[in-house]
Amino acid sequence: MHAFLLDQYSQALPLPGEAAEEAQRRHRQLLSQAEQAEPPPIRSPGAGRPKLTPGRNLLRRLTAYAEAVLAFALVSGVPFTNHQAERDLRLP
Repeated sequence: MHAFLLDQYSQALPLPGEAAEEAQRRHRQLLSQAEQAEPPPIRSPGAGRPKLTPGRNLLRRLTAYAEAVLAFALVSGVPFTNHQAERDLRLP
């Protein structure tokens, strides 16, 4: 996912129609691969809710906020990161 997002960031943004659709398709594919690599925890009877791994928590957030994750590549004016101090320190 990291390499994919950096690759999208290096392209001319916002992405035109066909490229935007391809980016969304690739994002869904990566989430599907991550789902297989990071399966949900096995429930034990009577043990309450199972603890999720950090990878599983990240996958849940990436899935829940899929539109926001790719917003920088699809919508004009949306920055790659929302951390203003980091952007101020970065060399042009």
